[in-house]
Amino acid sequence: MKLNFSAFCRKPEVLQLENSIVFCLHDNGGNAQDFDWLVEALPETFGFVSFQKSVIQGGQSDWFKFKSTGNMESSEITSGEAIATVDDLVQDMLAVVNEWHAPAAPIYLVGQGTGGTLAYAIAFKYPQFFQKVVCMNGFAEKKIINTKADKKAISKLRFFISHGANNRTIPLTWARAAADFLYSVGCYFTFREYVSGEEINLKNRLDLVAFLQDLPYPVVSDEVKVD
Repeated sequence: MKLNFSAFCRKPEVLQLENSIVFCLHDNGGNAQDFDWLVEALPETFGFVSFQKSVIQGGQSDWFKFKSTGNMESSEITSGEAIATVDDLVQDMLAVVNEWHAPAAPIYLVGQGTGGTLAYAIAFKYPQFFQKVVCMNGFAEKKIINTKADKKAISKLRFFISHGANNRTIPLTWARAAADFLYSVGCYFTFREYVSGEEINLKNRLDLVAFLQDLPYPVVSDEVKVD
């Protein structure tokens, strides 16, 4: 199987129609191993693919160039590079689904940081391909989002948005703006804030695993706010 990006893959020994496939996108500067905790937490009936952006000159594995100023309007993002990355990632996802002969499998998309920003863009460009979308410490960049996406297809998606209240690179207000945007286009979503910065804390991890498995959210006391 030839892919645009390297990836860690876990294919269930027996892939049935009800088996879900989870695709993961790390943050700029991260790697595929950032989601090792998630693959360990999910049952082996889940297919799992964590993509890895190749390390470029300077040692950074960045999906696209992004420089935060703390203000969304003035922050720098190479939108052309991000849009090209969206298309390349979707090609890879389709290649995995075809290789695994799983055209009817429920597909879930998980992104962290700039990987979460890509997850928004991917979901709005190909909403019919996904059932659940997770954006952790990310933001919705309208420069790369198809704001004219099919509203009927978008309305069938389920979003889980989580953000660290102390995140300084991507402020909490950016995540709230993403939630407002999803509300404005009629998306179903859960929005949660956590006592953390850019890291994904234990409560966030437990809630994400529950969301992916349609389980009740566990009660852990390090949460700031739930909407």
